[in-house]
Amino acid sequence: MEKHKHWRNSPDQWGLISRILHWVMAIIVIGMLGCGLYIDNLPDEPIKFLLINLHKGTGVVVLGLLVFRLLWRLSQPVPSLLQLPQPHLFLAKASVPVLYLVLFIMPISGIIMSQSFGYSINVYGWFTFPEIVSKNPAVGKLAAATHQIAGWLLIGLIGLHIAAALYHQFFRKDYLLTRMWRSK
Repeated sequence: MEKHKHWRNSPDQWGLISRILHWVMAIIVIGMLGCGLYIDNLPDEPIKFLLINLHKGTGVVVLGLLVFRLLWRLSQPVPSLLQLPQPHLFLAKASVPVLYLVLFIMPISGIIMSQSFGYSINVYGWFTFPEIVSKNPAVGKLAAATHQIAGWLLIGLIGLHIAAALYHQFFRKDYLLTRMWRSK
């Protein structure tokens, strides 16, 4: 059992699985946000529809990873927050559920948007995501607006998350970023 201890979180360190999930999802989510902004500015040509299908399939993958990540987080101890002043501690604790909420809203609103406009979601040719809503353009418009607002909100939250990590690493010198990068 000791042999696999580094895979799991400890009271003062993120485990390998948590760190891999964090960085893989960060790369995918930031890529998805960039792709979504790029798609919005493309004319209706074949490349746009190819990117939309890849975006939708990746959104389903993100949703699956997010469910796994949340279940993993709930099953593991959360490493202690460093000695933070009260406002920082409040922001650190409040930001996690807000970030998870917005991360869930993105793929769910994307799925609802696509299906409400009558489009299926094919995940890389592996499978078609089950239909959870019927065609309903009014619901599709609401889901599209939700997806767009949540996207901008997520961009802001990621920006704040990165700024906080850099602040801790370089100004407070408590090496918070290092804890998410490698084990002790």
